[in-house]
Amino acid sequence: MLKLRDLTVGQSFERPGPELTQARFIAFGQLHGTDAPIHTDPDYAAKTPFGGTIAHGMMILAVFESWLCSLFGSTAWDRGGSFQSKLLNVVKAGEPTTYRIKVKTCATDTVTLALTLHSGDRLLAIGEARLRLDLETA
Repeated sequence: MLKLRDLTVGQSFERPGPELTQARFIAFGQLHGTDAPIHTDPDYAAKTPFGGTIAHGMMILAVFESWLCSLFGSTAWDRGGSFQSKLLNVVKAGEPTTYRIKVKTCATDTVTLALTLHSGDRLLAIGEARLRLDLETA
């Protein structure tokens, strides 16, 4: 688990995203009660400008939360962590994704992180997270 003293402004972290499959799109939709055919029906989605099903936005963004908890510990997130994001592009089943976090600022007890999600050269999402790190995690 990273501590505040382990971080420097500009430091970055990168990890591959989970495999995006049609089965996962359907399972996510069932779990959350959303069955929009753009995510769950390949025949329908093939006739759209996207040419196939696309991942739910929340599905691909949720990876950031679990990764932040992995890096900094769940208590840093539970203590009032915040996360804002903006989806910029879609990602289809089978496309690889890469998650990146870059340290923007380190204060006495707070770290601000820039978040980006990529598929190849395409930027899929941008965001920012803030975590409060006290003596327990600092």
